[in-house]
Amino acid sequence: MKKKIILLTCCLLLAASGCRNQRAEGEEKEQENPKIQEENQEQPEETKTEKEIPPDEELSLQENSETHIEVSDYFQNYQQLVDILGMEHTEGWQLSDTDSYKKDNFYLEWLDDAFSMKNEGTDYISLYGITIGDNITDADTAMKENGWITYYTNENTSAYLTTINDRAFMASFDANEEGKVTFWYLNNWPQGEDIYEVLHGQTYAEESEGSQETPEAVSEWKQAYIDYINNHGQFETSKLVNINNDEIPELYINFGSTASGDVLCSYAGGTIIEQSMYNCGFSYIEGQNLFRDMGGHMDVYYDKIYTIQDGQFLLLYSGDYGAEDNTNVQLDESGMPIYNYYWEGTQVSSQEEYMDLLNQVYNTEQAITPYDGAQYEGGRYVGNGLCDYNEIIETINNY
Repeated sequence: MKKKIILLTCCLLLAASGCRNQRAEGEEKEQENPKIQEENQEQPEETKTEKEIPPDEELSLQENSETHIEVSDYFQNYQQLVDILGMEHTEGWQLSDTDSYKKDNFYLEWLDDAFSMKNEGTDYISLYGITIGDNITDADTAMKENGWITYYTNENTSAYLTTINDRAFMASFDANEEGKVTFWYLNNWPQGEDIYEVLHGQTYAEESEGSQETPEAVSEWKQAYIDYINNHGQFETSKLVNINNDEIPELYINFGSTASGDVLCSYAGGTIIEQSMYNCGFSYIEGQNLFRDMGGHMDVYYDKIYTIQDGQFLLLYSGDYGAEDNTNVQLDESGMPIYNYYWEGTQVSSQEEYMDLLNQVYNTEQAITPYDGAQYEGGRYVGNGLCDYNEIIETINNY
């Protein structure tokens, strides 16, 4: 009887084991069957033929899948960069009434068939493989290897010219003290009186008899000013002024707002120096190397007297005046605010003494401003040599 029970138990165990094995095999087959059925299933006719992608769309897809953009691939179809990069519309930074776009620190704008682009710090967008942070010497090599010729170079900037499809192009790179690229700019409408002479192989390295400057040196300061204008975009008013009575004029720019203010530029030692000033607060004594920055608001005001010395703007004198507490301005008997006056950090007794000290170092009766004799028309000042963006470039070229 015991033997029969043992035998029956073994049979039941074997049967259970067999069921588990069959179930496992069945589950594996069920997992495999969909794959087999999917592979064996006849595909619809239209899925067997690959969809043709237009070349432009295919290029866009490739660039989107890669983070790097090489702008020289888009000289003839630059507008595609807006969609490829997902650029957003922005205010015009160089030309008025343009299509202007921005992505990170990369800018693109165009008017008709003229376009400009600049890179102020976006390292995944390159020009002939040169990105922000690369060596300026590598930029020079890359440009020359791609058929560009040197237009001019100075301590921190190198500019190049070329012709593409019978159209002139200009590009420039700025570098820091370590020789690393911090900025590049490109357009297909270069400005400069000698652009086409340079493109046709004429040089200006020979000195002209009786001249203190070579034509090449003249070209350098003009192009440096034009590059500065290009890099700083739209502004309200500009003018060439004579501060220190040398051969190269200074460039005055008013950016049209209190926040942006004015700037005075001078070309010295192969580079541009600049001095920021208060909005419309600039005056100067022509040819005597003295100018004044006068500004302030809300009962706090200042005067600063500058000169140009050894290739730098040098602050000579300063004064300031205003209410002791501009949140609670006290008035005199005639209803005028009561101000305290300081010259060179020392308090003086009155406005009269303050002005006397100012006039001892800067004759305010001899001083002039860029707006003397100008008229306000069409939303801006005109006359007396004042220029808008396009006019100042022409004025520089014709100087």
